[in-house]
Amino acid sequence: EAGPALVARLSEAAALDEAGDEAGAIGVLALIEQDGAADPVYRALAGFKTAMIQARGASPAQRIDLFAAHAAPGAPFRLLALEQLAAARLLSGDLSGARADAEAAQADPLATPLLQDRLSQLLLLIEAAEDAG
Repeated sequence: EAGPALVARLSEAAALDEAGDEAGAIGVLALIEQDGAADPVYRALAGFKTAMIQARGASPAQRIDLFAAHAAPGAPFRLLALEQLAAARLLSGDLSGARADAEAAQADPLATPLLQDRLSQLLLLIEAAEDAG
């Protein structure tokens, strides 16, 4: 799928999601994710956006399942997935797993300053939970 058409589909999915049509957004994202002609980064983006939508209201265990594949080494959205995994593990009580995910993302040289800040905040929450437990 050509660049402008692909961006239009991503915009369509975002508009559907914003309008509350999660199923419609996921349907459009699935078409992008399954399009073998689409650039792999866009296909990965569609998959990650789908996981983000599906994670709303999901249990921590479900969130871990949704983001695990996106956190694999070399995955384009690995650092964001590790952040999501760390938060889900914190909620599930897996403090050592949460810390490992957050520290792995924070140590990556590709982590942006904004992501570094969010991870620092997450690590403070993990530390507070460790101290309380």
